Amino acid sequence: VLVVLDDDDPTGTQTCHDISVLTVWDEETLRDEFESECAGFFILTNSRALPPTEARLLVKEICRAVKHAAAEAGKTFEIVLRGDSTLRGHFPDEPEAAEEILGEADMWILAPFFEQGARLTIEDTHDVASPDGQLIPAAQTPFAKDAPFAYTQSNLRQHIRSPLWQYREATAKFPGLPYVVFPGNVGERDTLRDLVARWAKSKNRDSFQPMQYQRLGSSGLKVSRLILGCMTFGNPNWEGSPWILPEEQALPLLKKAYDQGISTWETANSYSNGESERIIGKALRTYDIPRSKVVLMTKLYYPVLEGSHRRPQPASNDGELVNQMGLSRKHIFDAVEGSLRRLGTSYIDVLQLHRLDNDTRPEEVMEALHDLVKMGKVHYIGASSMSCWQFARLQYTAKMHHWTTFTSMSGLYNLLYREEEREMIPFCEAEGVGLIPWSPVARGLLTRPWSEQTDRSKKDVKTARWFQGDQNEIIVSRVEKLAKSKHCSMSSLALAWLMHKNACPIVGLNSISRIEAVSEALGINLTAADMRFLEEKYQPLAPQAM
Repeated sequence: VLVVLDDDDPTGTQTCHDISVLTVWDEETLRDEFESECAGFFILTNSRALPPTEARLLVKEICRAVKHAAAEAGKTFEIVLRGDSTLRGHFPDEPEAAEEILGEADMWILAPFFEQGARLTIEDTHDVASPDGQLIPAAQTPFAKDAPFAYTQSNLRQHIRSPLWQYREATAKFPGLPYVVFPGNVGERDTLRDLVARWAKSKNRDSFQPMQYQRLGSSGLKVSRLILGCMTFGNPNWEGSPWILPEEQALPLLKKAYDQGISTWETANSYSNGESERIIGKALRTYDIPRSKVVLMTKLYYPVLEGSHRRPQPASNDGELVNQMGLSRKHIFDAVEGSLRRLGTSYIDVLQLHRLDNDTRPEEVMEALHDLVKMGKVHYIGASSMSCWQFARLQYTAKMHHWTTFTSMSGLYNLLYREEEREMIPFCEAEGVGLIPWSPVARGLLTRPWSEQTDRSKKDVKTARWFQGDQNEIIVSRVEKLAKSKHCSMSSLALAWLMHKNACPIVGLNSISRIEAVSEALGINLTAADMRFLEEKYQPLAPQAM
């Protein structure tokens, strides 16, 4: 077994003796190293000088090349991904990127500062020793003004707990611990080895919050309290959606979600023009997941242009798309057959109306859904994103004819958009309809401090349209403050708020670490005072996403 050391900092080469130091990572060069008699080799990435997004891509590229070269050489390997300090390096971006290619790491070890580099961590404050021996807090040194590597805090506990543990959602890697370090400053090898044994925390711990389940409305069907949103999985070339993960990256995430107890998966036939459904079906077959152990939810209304990257906007039931969308009996039956084929299953647990079709009578829609239930192709029905009066009209049309009624409603609902509370949620509670809201963290706005908005959050058209209130900054700041007091991530707190409302949020999870971390929300207790603190600054908004 060869050891491959991947380091983001040129100074790491000072610790290398009698092994190759590579500054290139093409597969031919790596294969030559694997086929030699060496015990290992060192790859110098210098990724610390790159922006976070580029650093992630570089780590993925290297890990993929190492994996392929080792396979060609018939060698097994252990990879050690070593990065600069948490105050200056890309943590946890780089290890998360490596996990996406190579699978879960055996453990993550944070060993921030050592005396040999004149860097000392004393009572949580990182100091740098000057040439004359004076200790200067890191944020007051010239390093803090270095644009590529700048940092603004000297307190390690505050730095890690806030932008990393909360925003990046890595809490679950070390459950119950604000951070993991080697206490004091360590120099001797034996002492270091002992500290590794005592302080390095494996990710496979019994302290993860186990998944919880609840009935979907008044039905007998139980769903996981956190529902996996599968719009993230499909075709990255699907128009306007470069963030989507392709099959090879999506499959391990579906397996991980299942292993974590997130057994309810929600998608739509139109997501990536059917690719999302196809990948879900492949995951069930690839990992031999019993069909009875998962709840599959899908939606219909929009056209599915199989084999195409196009995303018709706006879509119209005319021309080349005539009868390829909407809620006519013909399209409902055709869409269900297509979903069953792509999912590789004989039934859909919950079939949802993606949007309302104003051109089709409620009687035609509800009778078609009822017939599918009676045929056994659909077990329950739900709806998504419509006005309460429209939903009530469909529900009571079914009741008057003794047809199958709705079990779930999926609407835009989160701390920044609460218009569903006016009519839809009270109606659903009265009717025994379960709530499965989408966009529970408001397109990322509730996952990070307001000052850390991304380019997407600043420029995204839907974000600007849906979350218009001047109160947003105040609410996000309150989420940040309460999350700090509860030692949890902001996103977990936002999810916990929804679960406190008896909703099962649909959550997009695009990495192993996020799937592991999301269960943190299940263990967060919110008092009546907490709820008031989060809710009292909300102001009415115009209805959106109908």
